[in-house]
Amino acid sequence: MAARIVVVGASAGGVQALVSLAKGLPADLQAPVVVVLHVPAAVPSALPAILARSGPLDARHARDGEALEPGTIYVAPPDLHLLVAEGTASLVRGPRESGHRPAIDPLFRSAAREFGPGTIAVVLSGSRDDGAAGVAAVAARGGHVLVQDPADAVLAAMPANAIAADNPEYVVPAAEIAPIVARLAAEPLPERPTGDAEEREESDAAFAGSENVERAVWAALRALEERVELAERVARRLRDRELGHRAERYERQALESKAHANVLREVLLGSNGDDTGD
Repeated sequence: MAARIVVVGASAGGVQALVSLAKGLPADLQAPVVVVLHVPAAVPSALPAILARSGPLDARHARDGEALEPGTIYVAPPDLHLLVAEGTASLVRGPRESGHRPAIDPLFRSAAREFGPGTIAVVLSGSRDDGAAGVAAVAARGGHVLVQDPADAVLAAMPANAIAADNPEYVVPAAEIAPIVARLAAEPLPERPTGDAEEREESDAAFAGSENVERAVWAALRALEERVELAERVARRLRDRELGHRAERYERQALESKAHANVLREVLLGSNGDDTGD
């Protein structure tokens, strides 16, 4: 199994950044590259062919159970989460996260568990907050986090949320990401602290427990945000039909849900900040 892995998450506006990354990576990259791009379930993905044409690395859709080889780009197929386990790809049709399947957070979390400090996580252009919880998990296990500069991204929300969640080491334009990834992939891994098996198991259990709590809170936050969007949409439609008295009810629901969402977001971001010493 490779000692390092590069995991990349992108959404709307992210293909151009992915092409830039593929173009700049060296042919002898000593790590597999695993990519999640948000794509509609029913639309065939041409991303592997695009990335293979863009740079020196082979690129293909990941197959369930295949070994992840250095110098190869593995892309999540439509409508399946792509995870890594024991150095292999694992495709699962689990519940949507952040409204997406495939989603970025499941990949990043699995890489953090499997590769620990050997994980190099990259978040590119996109909307909303998929990837934010994932980069926090990577950082908690000693991995490296790179985020496309929001000012350089077509859509800034996903990079901005990743920055807020983790305070990453690198926030750079897309054109500067590949050289940093190549340098990090070539560096020797830091030695893990020595300790007995019981201590390591306790550490892993604590990490998994905190991750499960964080996942639950992020899920609650996303549900509240979706409720806000729905209530606001219904209210607008009622206003358009001159049914203001009925629209007020949904506007109140939107305000209440937004207030609850703000509290959860403050808790999440405050917790992540405490973990990183900010």
